[in-house]
Amino acid sequence: MTDRDNGDCGIHVQETRIGVYSVLTRKATDLTDAIRNRLGFSDQDTYLEIHVPDVIEDDGQRRILETFIEGFRNLAAFLEERGLRPRALVGVTHAGVAVWAGRYLNFDLTKGIKESELDDETLERINEGFAKTERAARGKERGPIYLCVQTFESFMQEFGSQGPQLAS
Repeated sequence: MTDRDNGDCGIHVQETRIGVYSVLTRKATDLTDAIRNRLGFSDQDTYLEIHVPDVIEDDGQRRILETFIEGFRNLAAFLEERGLRPRALVGVTHAGVAVWAGRYLNFDLTKGIKESELDDETLERINEGFAKTERAARGKERGPIYLCVQTFESFMQEFGSQGPQLAS
């Protein structure tokens, strides 16, 4: 876990590692106006900021998917245990992560987020994450930035203790 002080609004947030994810509970006012408006968030809304800080070892597509799903089940349990109910889960990332999030984890994707719509820290995390990928190692461009969003209700229905369970 990493403690960070959010200087913009004086909120102490704690970045928590859950499985392959790193998450923070944030206020909508932490977002840039452009992203907050895209999401339709009010200043009072909270959201869960999602990061995938490490490259998942590629030992097959099914294993990678299982790793992501297991992490989300653990995240759902974490939210249930603490009684947290953010409006949504939000990630801003490159295509390599976003396409998976949309296809297999039920995130709604908005392609083509402009770098000018992001704060410096978010853009830095996207670029650092992409730099760890095989695509970057082959000298390929990062490509478009995606906004990935899933409502809390949808997330808990899919991954919470009352949601469907995949057969092993």
